[in-house]
Amino acid sequence: KLGLGFEVFVGVKLQSPTRENLEKFEAAARRWPEVVDCAIVTGEVDYMLRVVTTDMHAYDDFLRDDLLAQGLV
Repeated sequence: KLGLGFEVFVGVKLQSPTRENLEKFEAAARRWPEVVDCAIVTGEVDYMLRVVTTDMHAYDDFLRDDLLAQGLV
């Protein structure tokens, strides 16, 4: 009903997982309405995000304009 039919799970690896960068990333993730879940994980990635958008184009916009624009990943 909301038109949010595109869901993707995104593994995020920070360039440098310092305490400061972790806090910056978590603060940014809280501001993004597309991110419905954000979990810190161990292994090859630092976070696993559940992202919900209207379609692939909206996800691509989120990826370029928000996630990658942070300069942390």
